Amino acid sequence: MVEFNSAWKFISADWSKTFKFVLLSVLLLIIPVVGPLAFVGLMIKVLSSVIDKEDDIPPVFEDFGTNIVDGLKLAVFWLLLSIPATIVIVLIAGSSVATLLTLSMSADQTSMMTAGIGLMMSLIPAAIIIGVIYAVITPGLICNYAKDKKFSAFFNIGKAFNLVAKNIGGFVMMLVINFVYSLILGFASSLLAVTGIGAIVSICIAPLSLLINSKIMGDWYAENANKK
Repeated sequence: MVEFNSAWKFISADWSKTFKFVLLSVLLLIIPVVGPLAFVGLMIKVLSSVIDKEDDIPPVFEDFGTNIVDGLKLAVFWLLLSIPATIVIVLIAGSSVATLLTLSMSADQTSMMTAGIGLMMSLIPAAIIIGVIYAVITPGLICNYAKDKKFSAFFNIGKAFNLVAKNIGGFVMMLVINFVYSLILGFASSLLAVTGIGAIVSICIAPLSLLINSKIMGDWYAENANKK
C-alpha cells in the first residue's frame, strides 16, 4: 500500500539534492521550448528510479537530450490520447450550434429544441465516461513507458487497466495522497503569495510537485505491476 509519508521521506532524505533539483528545474523551465520538454522528461526519469527501487533524485541537466526526447514522446502521447475527448467536445459544440441555427430558421422551434437538447444530453455522458477512463488508465500508461522506455508501452491499455483492477483500493489511495499533497502545496503557495514572492514560490512548487507525484505514482506502480 502506498504510504502518505513515503513522498516526504523521499524529498527530505537529502535536502541538498532536493533544493538543487528545485532550483535547477526552475532555470530549466526558463529555457524556451526544450526546457519544459526536458522538465517533463525528468518526471519519466524520477518515475523510472522509483519503480526500480532506486529512489534517487536525478541531476537536472544529466542526460539532457534523453530528457527532451522523453518529454517529446509524452507530449505526443497526450496529443494522441486527447483525440477521442476532442471529438466528443466538437460533437457537443457542433450540436449546440446546429440547434441554435435551426431554431432561428424553423417554425417548429419546440420540437427542434427537444431534439437538440436530446443530442447534447446523449453526448455529455460520453464525455464523462471518457474522462473517467482517462483518469483510470493514464497513470499506468505513463508508468509503463517509464519502466520499459518503449513508445508502444504508452498504449498497453490492458496492463494499465489490470493495475487498477488488481488493487482498486491502492489506486484510490494513490489518487487521494496525490490530491492531498497538491492541496498542501497549493495552500503553501497561496500563503506565501501575500509576502510578494508568490510568483517565485509558485515556480518552485512545480519541481517539488513533480518529485512528490512521481514518488507516489512510482510506488503504486512498483507495488502492483507484478501482482498476480
